[in-house]
Amino acid sequence: MPAEKTEFRPGPISKQRLRGMQMIIFSVPLVALTSYILYKRVVLGEEQRVRLPAPESPTGAGGADRTDRE
Repeated sequence: MPAEKTEFRPGPISKQRLRGMQMIIFSVPLVALTSYILYKRVVLGEEQRVRLPAPESPTGAGGADRTDRE
């Protein structure tokens, strides 16, 4: 006679364990991405990206002047 199969039912997950799992899910891709970017810069010699300055608007910084609207 074959033995009866019992169904596995996991118990509730504690909040502390859930928070730890969330931290791992969040941090592993972040660490992998930053490591890859640093590897490309240090080992492969890729230049760091330079952010271009924002273009100045013809009416000055901040957009249109509010005094000309009436």
